[in-house]
Amino acid sequence: MTSEEKHGITKQPAESCPLVDEAVKTIKAAELELRGWEAMELPDLKNATDYAVWRFDQLHDELEKIRTANEEIRQWGQEWKDLAKSLDESHSLLSS
Repeated sequence: MTSEEKHGITKQPAESCPLVDEAVKTIKAAELELRGWEAMELPDLKNATDYAVWRFDQLHDELEKIRTANEEIRQWGQEWKDLAKSLDESHSLLSS
């Protein structure tokens, strides 16, 4: 039994760092596609721009996943904080 199960707290959420890594990769891919834009002919520039826009659309979705993951981590931490406060209050009552 995990400590979360023992205390009725939500299971520990996954780390959000891998999600941040994915967002960074997406940004770098879009950036790489647009490098050298000054030398591109119009059709190539349009393709590069379309690809970058598509990547930035992906980035929006990735950032929303990070937001959700961070909310889950924050909620999990709040549950532990609430438990700690409750135990502290119980201990204070017993000590009085």
